[in-house]
Amino acid sequence: MQRIRRRLSHNTGACRFAELVEEKTGGRIKILVKADGVLGDEKTVIEQIQFGGVDFARVSLSPLAEFVPRLNVLQMPYLYTGRENICGRSWMGRSETIS
Repeated sequence: MQRIRRRLSHNTGACRFAELVEEKTGGRIKILVKADGVLGDEKTVIEQIQFGGVDFARVSLSPLAEFVPRLNVLQMPYLYTGRENICGRSWMGRSETIS
């Protein structure tokens, strides 16, 4: 059996995600979680993704928009009218709210 290893920049759910991937693939895929900024700040991690040093990561919108300028529209002030608008119909096609 070929085993696959992937690198993931750390966030709160990364360890659980890694456990689930390993469990669901019978150990064939293993996610190596790197914590506490070991791979660098978010901008550095995005650059590493571009060059294959990191396979995937959870990053904030602001540093990501430096690489994909069109994402800046999501950071515009007054774009959202409240919590309901962020997770409501305009984004997911169903009415849900953040509790």
